[in-house]
Amino acid sequence: MNKHLIVSLDLNDLKKIKEIVSQLKGLVNFYKIGAIPFTYFGPEVIDFLKNEGYKVMLDLKYHDIPNTVARACEGAMEMGVDFLTLHTSGGFSMLEQAVKASLMISNIKNVKSQNCWE
Repeated sequence: MNKHLIVSLDLNDLKKIKEIVSQLKGLVNFYKIGAIPFTYFGPEVIDFLKNEGYKVMLDLKYHDIPNTVARACEGAMEMGVDFLTLHTSGGFSMLEQAVKASLMISNIKNVKSQNCWE
């Protein structure tokens, strides 16, 4: 399994995406979802990959006012996205709030998963 490779699934055909993932089973464990598949299929494509056990990079290059980007990052983290992209031209405040929001959701998930054994 190649842990250093991320395969881009920038397609508007969910059947084809599932075909590619099936063909690459055991070879890669990380997929990139960009604007095309996310616009066509929304969280369904993320859910499919996560349910199959893959890591997901959401490549939407978030760039907006800080609060909007922070909320979008929270939503992505809640979907189980492992990585996401931010556009640096959004400025320091936007980047800072995005990081804080992402970390907050990640920490909440970690606490919940640790508490499930208690």
